[in-house]
Amino acid sequence: MNQQTIVIRIGGMTCGHCSNYVSQIIGELEGIVQTDISLEQGTATVRYDADQVSSSDIVAAVSDTHYTVLDMQNLS
Repeated sequence: MNQQTIVIRIGGMTCGHCSNYVSQIIGELEGIVQTDISLEQGTATVRYDADQVSSSDIVAAVSDTHYTVLDMQNLS
């Protein structure tokens, strides 16, 4: 397993339903290990297996929702 972690800053998340929806969308991708959503900070911290999914795939999944990806930082 080639674990990586990214933090995605997401615009438009305003409630618990928003953060749950984003978490669900990311979690449906193959290779996601863990997703932590911070509604207060407007971020998703995602740990994933880079052999199964790329950071671009994760960002694209969020972008396909009505939320906006403002920034992405690679932590590993």
